[in-house]
Amino acid sequence: MRPSDYSLLQAADMICTLELLCAKVSDSALSRSEREFFGGVRDLKKNYLKPLAKMESLPRA
Repeated sequence: MRPSDYSLLQAADMICTLELLCAKVSDSALSRSEREFFGGVRDLKKNYLKPLAKMESLPRA
């Protein structure tokens, strides 16, 4: 596996994880460790989910 392939897999894994966290936020199902890691629901939305939503709305090349 080339290093560029590994980076792509890491990015895909991060996006999938954030999508799962978005669903958990909607259901009020975040674990205590997830809240602690991300600094709470507000910070998770502000620092991770909102930027992800902006990236998803960018026009495709």
